[in-house]
Amino acid sequence: MRLKPIVLSMAVSLATLAAGNAHAFAAASKPSALPASLALDLTPTVITDTATDLKVQWTWDLLNASSTLNLFSTPKLVNWNVSLASYTKSVSVPDLGSFAMLAATLDAQHVSAPHSGDAGTGDAFHYVWVQSNVSSFSGSTTSLLAHAGAHSDTYTFDAVRTGGDVQFTLTAVHAVPEPETYAMLLAGLGLVGAAARRRRMR
Repeated sequence: MRLKPIVLSMAVSLATLAAGNAHAFAAASKPSALPASLALDLTPTVITDTATDLKVQWTWDLLNASSTLNLFSTPKLVNWNVSLASYTKSVSVPDLGSFAMLAATLDAQHVSAPHSGDAGTGDAFHYVWVQSNVSSFSGSTTSLLAHAGAHSDTYTFDAVRTGGDVQFTLTAVHAVPEPETYAMLLAGLGLVGAAARRRRMR
């Protein structure tokens, strides 16, 4: 008769432990951005972080990369939000065999208003990079995105490998029309106004 309470207590304890492990597993299985200091295989270096310019470089340590592990890097920035994820993958093609591929996903956004009239944030930049896992390559992409207030943000993403690690570089510039552009615009408006006055006089 005394065994029933003991068995019941053990069952409750095991159920609680199992539930705790299940919760821990579920939490661990959700991908989340790691602090930059912990993403040892994808090390970021912040070179420039101002209201108008950004430059961040990452060194991807492929010697320690794993096909089952996504590497996340979210450098601590003030004027921009940036997140980079990289991973390796094996792709099988019928009649051709398997190929090792490298991939990265980059997200960036300007989150400051450098000039009067600028919006608080610019349009978000999203780019997916894919490259065969060869010993040497280089590539670059550039995108011009709007930043409300008659300005724009130009993003450039470079990926380079020369036999060892992969180096990613992201640069961004908040473009402002040059004084000469404003002068040409005013001159054009003046010509339009003069032409309109001549038509009225006729």
